[in-house]
Amino acid sequence: MLSLVYGSDNQLRVLLDPMVWLSVVFLFLYLLSKTYSWEHGNALLNSVFMFLGLPFVLILGFLCLDEFPKTHQLVGIALILTSAVFSYFAVGKHFKSSKGVY
Repeated sequence: MLSLVYGSDNQLRVLLDPMVWLSVVFLFLYLLSKTYSWEHGNALLNSVFMFLGLPFVLILGFLCLDEFPKTHQLVGIALILTSAVFSYFAVGKHFKSSKGVY
């Protein structure tokens, strides 16, 4: 596999792959939208939605790449999502009790 990418005849072939360019475009759009949302949006919702990327990555990996995470990976993902949900409700409760002032 490395000989295809790093071989003397195929060094630039990876740059001509449409999937690489599609990934670059989506990464650029993601970074633009993330920057805009952190500047103009609610920081609490932004942090929760940032953690919601994990289930979507699992679904896309299963559908597109036929991959399924192992047990220890699922446990880690569950811990991360549980902490995100807990922090959302804990900070939201604190935010409501202080009438929007930290």
